[in-house]
Amino acid sequence: MRPGAYDTSFTGTTEFFAAKMDMLPNGVTRFGESSPGCLQPSYLGATRTPLAGASDFELYVSCARSDSAGVLVLGAPSEGLPVPGVGATAWIDLRQPTLVLPWSSGPAGFSKLPLPLPVGSSGVEFGLQGFFPSGDGCPGAPQVQWTHALRVEVR
Repeated sequence: MRPGAYDTSFTGTTEFFAAKMDMLPNGVTRFGESSPGCLQPSYLGATRTPLAGASDFELYVSCARSDSAGVLVLGAPSEGLPVPGVGATAWIDLRQPTLVLPWSSGPAGFSKLPLPLPVGSSGVEFGLQGFFPSGDGCPGAPQVQWTHALRVEVR
């Protein structure tokens, strides 16, 4: 028996548990929400801990529209602002200076983007968010698909 569990009975020979985990590396946290996608929301992640001087820090997106050109916006995190004219929600403060990087997804809607971190950038914190066109054939979806955002603290 496990107090507080959904089912506290033990009727078999083994027990198991299920958990939902967000497998982001240390120094990277997720915030905000993704737009609704045709099948599921897009996901933005990082491949490793952001270390100053690391040339192998990468970002990835999954569940974006396949073979689509999009952008990655780097800037100050915000509390969710509407992007005028496109119906998207920006979790990056577009009123502050931003860096917009071109990004494209592959046939499966997945892509990686290298983001080398400069030497001496330890302690720097920034936000990242991806935007892709939604395309046709997706009833009720916004014209722009967006990811949740990532807050990155360079170590």
